[in-house]
Parts: sequence; C-alpha cells; structure tokens
Amino acid sequence: MKDQDRDWFHLRQMLRFIAHIERRLAGLSEAEFHADRDEIDLTAYRFQMIGEAARKLSDTLKARHPDIKWPGIVGMRNVIAHDYEGLASTVMWNAARDELGALARVCRDELAALGGSEPDI
Repeated sequence: MKDQDRDWFHLRQMLRFIAHIERRLAGLSEAEFHADRDEIDLTAYRFQMIGEAARKLSDTLKARHPDIKWPGIVGMRNVIAHDYEGLASTVMWNAARDELGALARVCRDELAALGGSEPDI
C-alpha cells in the first residue's frame, strides 16, 4: 500500500475516533468524567485507536506537522495498551480538551490535500 493510501485510511480513522471522544465528552464536566469508569474506559479505547493510527502514518506526513506531539500520541497508546492502570484519567481529560482540536485540524487538512473527504460519523 502506498504512503498516501495508508495515510488517507488512518487519517479518516483518527478523525472518526476524535469525533466520538468530542461527542461523548461535550456534555460532561471534568468531575463527571473522572467519576464514570465506563466513560474513562471508552475514552481510553478511543485514544488507543488514535495512537495506533498515528503510529502508522508516514514519516513524511508527520514531519509536515512538527507542532503535533506524535511521540506523545503513540506513547499514550502504549501506556493504555501495556500499563492501563498507570494512566490517570486526568491525562485523557486534558488531552481531549487541549490536544484533539489541533490533531483534528491536521487530519482534515491532510485529507483535503489527498483529495479525500471526512468520514461519516
């Protein structure tokens, strides 16, 4: 599979999971999030999938966006996969509120450059 095709697939996948996180957390306060183990688990799964997709993006694409903390995205995926209990829900809350918007913009910009559309959510 060519880098562009692989990037297209993973960018769409990332956008889909970002949208789901944003939709679920939009109506929650931080305290409600931390008190809801099911919501934490669901958010962790989605962050894990975002990290897995980010890990598979081409180095060329990632190099175009040095402002995105690619190692941190993949690192969170690794913590969720291998040391889930070591990940504080505060880390996920802060990442969802502070980092996902910029990541979504990069995904949308790159998809547009590839001539692709956003995924149906």
